[in-house]
Amino acid sequence: MRKRNIRKNIWLNEEEYKKLKKKSNLCGMNESNYLRSLILDYTPKESPSKEFFAILEELRKINTKFSIILQRSLEIGYLTENEFNFSINTIDNLVMDLKKKYL
Repeated sequence: MRKRNIRKNIWLNEEEYKKLKKKSNLCGMNESNYLRSLILDYTPKESPSKEFFAILEELRKINTKFSIILQRSLEIGYLTENEFNFSINTIDNLVMDLKKKYL
């Protein structure tokens, strides 16, 4: 069954419609979801470009390789456990911060 059972029709001029369409597309939302978000006091963010996701994927690959190097450094005694954890958390936190800011 449908969650929303109240229908509202609105009238927009050409300029308003173009802005609505552009803003909803930039956020990766349809027009209805975009308007509902605004009604619920949530301002949708623009979806990041494909370049952003490519950079994020590259960071993940670097993080994986870095983790292997750090693990080996820990095993041979070059790093302490605290240094290892700090280094691992640094890149993880960077990726999380990027996701929070741009997604």
